[in-house]
Amino acid sequence: MNLMLLKDFFQIFPDEESCIDYFRQIREEVGITCPKCGYTEHKWLDGRKAFQCKTCGYRTPLTKGTVMERSHIPLYDWFFTAHMMTSFKQVLSAKEIQYQLERKDYPSVWLMMMKYRDIMGKREAQYSLSAQVELDVSYFQTSVITNPESEDIEKETKMVQTPVLVIAESKPVDEILREYLTNITENKYVNKASKTSQEVFYTESQEGCTLYQDVRYAR
Repeated sequence: MNLMLLKDFFQIFPDEESCIDYFRQIREEVGITCPKCGYTEHKWLDGRKAFQCKTCGYRTPLTKGTVMERSHIPLYDWFFTAHMMTSFKQVLSAKEIQYQLERKDYPSVWLMMMKYRDIMGKREAQYSLSAQVELDVSYFQTSVITNPESEDIEKETKMVQTPVLVIAESKPVDEILREYLTNITENKYVNKASKTSQEVFYTESQEGCTLYQDVRYAR
């Protein structure tokens, strides 16, 4: 399975309209149910970026029911941030994303990343790993106090590389998005990123999984 490279992302999503068209297509494939009358046939209102129920006229915004709901941040920025957060093993800061997006407002970027991390955490226990599973070891810098009784704690503190073992399932982005949009209508979360050892891989995954592993260092 080939991961989407950054150059691939720019080719697939060159602008805001491409992101809107893609997200609209996925939502239409999954199906939209009117929250007011329950009807399932809608027409697209391009000017309002919303689906209008053909029965009662209720308008459902494109991002309704997703982490992007009520956000004033362009869909392109949401897509780019999601790609960056899921494609790099290094921990990305909100400052880095803000710089890459050339945004002046740091708080909105920070909140966007916190929302992504929140739903990633909530989906943890919802399913067993399947298909292609990757096992990686990353090392993160942490501070350790060598002598807790010392009066000068700063001098007794050193930086060490702490290993973190992560198990994650790899799926095409289209499949992940369809599952997410299908399950938000049922108030559930999908997908999982498990984070312990090979023992977890065998207890958390289904038969027929393929395990891929390598080692990366994050500084």
